Amino acid sequence: MFGFGRGKNPLCLVLAPTRELARQVEKEFREFAPSLDTICLYGGTPMGQQVRELNYGVDVAVETPCRIIDLMKRGVCGS
Repeated sequence: MFGFGRGKNPLCLVLAPTRELARQVEKEFREFAPSLDTICLYGGTPMGQQVRELNYGVDVAVETPCRIIDLMKRGVCGS
């Protein structure tokens, strides 16, 4: 599923141990690299919107380990 540009894989995957840290990292990407499309994926929030944004295509995905495991189990990312 992943590649470059719209509808493709992220160029960069950042794993953060907590949702708070993931949100901080995403904020820094948005502030210092505004031309990059970024997404922050973490548990405790509905997965549907996150999956739609991920499928649309992003440059940077900041994720917690649990969320990426959830996405891989559902076949949304990986392989």
